[in-house]
Amino acid sequence: DSAAEDGSLDGLTKEQIQELMNDKVDKSMLAISINSTPVFEDGKGKGSLRIENAANNNYNMRVRIVIDNEQKQIYYSDGIRPGQMIREDYLDEVLDRGTYACTATFEAYDEDGKKAGEAKAQLNIVVRK
Repeated sequence: DSAAEDGSLDGLTKEQIQELMNDKVDKSMLAISINSTPVFEDGKGKGSLRIENAANNNYNMRVRIVIDNEQKQIYYSDGIRPGQMIREDYLDEVLDRGTYACTATFEAYDEDGKKAGEAKAQLNIVVRK
């Protein structure tokens, strides 16, 4: 546009604008971590979920795991604060022996309990007996 000119209306430098943008991106990013192949000795015992809400996250997380082909929820965690992890846990449903393709959804919540976003990861849950 012929009326366009370089600069910002707020009088900020490029460096100040970049810093503001980086801060906004940092606050909206979600670092997630979960074991891609958790193993359960049997369908009733604890398994190696290894869920982590990284310390650099800005949100509390809840993690929902669903069996892909059945769309059946088999796990839903309580809140996990930044810097916390769940090394092992029980599933909410008893599974038979086998391998289950699943999706883990990390749901981020702000201080007021309002959902702020989510991120997903694929995993295969193995039940040995």
